[in-house]
Amino acid sequence: MTYADLKKYFDEEHKEVTGPSGKEYQVETLAVWDSKQDGDIRLFVSIDDGGLRAILPMTDGFIMRSDGSL
Repeated sequence: MTYADLKKYFDEEHKEVTGPSGKEYQVETLAVWDSKQDGDIRLFVSIDDGGLRAILPMTDGFIMRSDGSL
């Protein structure tokens, strides 16, 4: 994804996806400015299976600079 692509995640996105096993997962994606507007974007992604895992979903993230570097 490009820097411009990540900007669409400033409105948190919720979606359900089906894994290869057929199990359903909930995926949430959220982007925020890391320190100042139009600067670095911090992206958070979390996933859970709707069961007990929903209490503490698997979460990861990264920061992308406006030049596209991570």
